Amino acid sequence: MTCVNSPPLPGHPLVDIDRAYRIVTEGAPLAGIFECDYATVALRNQYDNHPPLQQVLTEVKAKLLEEEALTYHILLPRFLWRFIPGLHLSMMTWHVRKKKGCLIVDPSSTIDDYLDDGAPNSQIPDPSLDHSDIIPPVYYATAFQRHLTYIWNLRISHPNEDILQYGDDVTAAF
Repeated sequence: MTCVNSPPLPGHPLVDIDRAYRIVTEGAPLAGIFECDYATVALRNQYDNHPPLQQVLTEVKAKLLEEEALTYHILLPRFLWRFIPGLHLSMMTWHVRKKKGCLIVDPSSTIDDYLDDGAPNSQIPDPSLDHSDIIPPVYYATAFQRHLTYIWNLRISHPNEDILQYGDDVTAAF
């Protein structure tokens, strides 16, 4: 059974194969201009240590070294910003949840009230309006159902063996 022949879940639209193919071949978003001025990128490059990071700098450095070893963050060499027109540089910030701190890249942070057009989230249009080429809707269609069917068939085919699943980099997501 393929996703083309699978009926959508209740409340979900039909799978748009043409849009999915365009996103795979052209990338997402399919429309919109997300870029910022050279002066903004220069200002963001010179900006050092976002204020939330200053307060917990030793914890941040330890966490960055730990996550860098696991390749959760790939840091851009600072000199490259000059050669990529329209690049957005997002600030790292520290977020504490359940008494545990984690580094997050914050695409909504601004560093200047007047000059800063470098926060990518500020260029996203209102999601309540239809901007489906800029903000494509995400539906998983029958992916979960097909996954459960696959596991069920594995159990039938191999009743006495362990079925192991591995979530790739799940710890990085949380």
